[in-house]
Amino acid sequence: MDHIRRWRAVTIRLPPDEYERFFRDMARSTCKKMSQYGRKILTRRPVTMFYRNASFDDFTAEAILLRKEFQAILEKGSLSASDKESLFKIIGQIKQTIIQIADICLQK
Repeated sequence: MDHIRRWRAVTIRLPPDEYERFFRDMARSTCKKMSQYGRKILTRRPVTMFYRNASFDDFTAEAILLRKEFQAILEKGSLSASDKESLFKIIGQIKQTIIQIADICLQK
């Protein structure tokens, strides 16, 4: 982060569609402020963008819901001991699979 004292101000006016695009792109970048993002664009410096794998995010959300549902079933206590044991095994397998998938995705 540079702490240069800035003496000149530049004001630009954008139509709504260009403003939305500017704001959307700024939000996907690592820049915290519009001025920082705008300065990088104006000076043609590289802008680091976040990349999210939406399908992995969807999978993660579904896996979390599934795990919570399994936990709720276990907490009700209306299962036999063998049913609980098999459910614990299934939960353990799901956790291991999620960890393996996360490791694969994080390597990319």
